[in-house]
Amino acid sequence: MAKSRRSPSPRSQSQTPPVNRVDQPAHATSASLTKLLANSGQYAGSVVVLSGLARQETQQLYRRDTGWWQRTYTINAPPPGKVLWFSFFIPWQVWNWDCWVPYNNSPTQLRADFGITWHWELIANPFYFPAPLARFMDDVGRYEFYSSVPPGREGFNASWIVPSRTVTLTPDSKESDPTPLQLLLATKGRWNLLLGWRGSMSNAVVNGQEPSIGLIGGSPNGWPSDIYWSCAVDLARVPDVGPIAPSVNV
Repeated sequence: MAKSRRSPSPRSQSQTPPVNRVDQPAHATSASLTKLLANSGQYAGSVVVLSGLARQETQQLYRRDTGWWQRTYTINAPPPGKVLWFSFFIPWQVWNWDCWVPYNNSPTQLRADFGITWHWELIANPFYFPAPLARFMDDVGRYEFYSSVPPGREGFNASWIVPSRTVTLTPDSKESDPTPLQLLLATKGRWNLLLGWRGSMSNAVVNGQEPSIGLIGGSPNGWPSDIYWSCAVDLARVPDVGPIAPSVNV
C-alpha cells in the first residue's frame, strides 16, 4: 500500500467549465437558518422540516467521452410551499487506484512517486437535463504518494480518503441568478428531484512521467451510496420558483 501526502489543489486549476455552483464549505449558519424559520409562516405549525437519504437509481457508469464515473439519485420533491433552505451532506469516501508501473528489473527496492488529481460533483441528472448542468456541491484536490516496488515486480496500489462535505442552499443566495436553490427545485420531475453524482481522476504522474493509459487501472471504490438531505418548507406560502427547466415525468 502506498504512503500518502495530500497537496492542495486550487479550484482555479480545474478544467471543468464554469457552471452555477455553490463553493464548499457552505457558510449558512444555524443563526441564519433560525432567522429564516422565525420570519416565515402565517400561522403556527406552517413550517415543516423534512430529511432523508437520496435514493440511488443507477449503479456506477463510466463515460469515456467525458471521463466521469457517475451515478444518479432521486429525492422526494418538497411539498407545495416556499422552501426556506435545502441542505446536503456527503460522507467521506475512499478512492483507490491500481497502478501497473513502474516495473522493477533491479535487485533492490524501487521507489515510486505517484500523484493524481481527484474531483467530484453533485449535479442535475445529466440524463434529463442539458449542459451546462447546475452544480450544487463539489470538491477537488490532489493526492501524492510514494511507495516501493520489490525486485521483479511491477506497480503498486494506493488508496486515500476524500473528506466529507456539506452545503446549505437558501433563497437569498447571490451565488447565481437563478439561485442554486431555484436550480435545484427546477430538477423536479413529476414526484422527485433528479440528481446525479460524478467523479473523475486526472493528471496522473509516476516518477515524473505521465503513464500510458493502458498501464493505469482501477476506480474509486468508495462512491457515495448515501447522500443525506434536509429541507424546511413554509406550507403557508406559495412557491416563488418559476419554470426554469422543463418538467420531467419521473
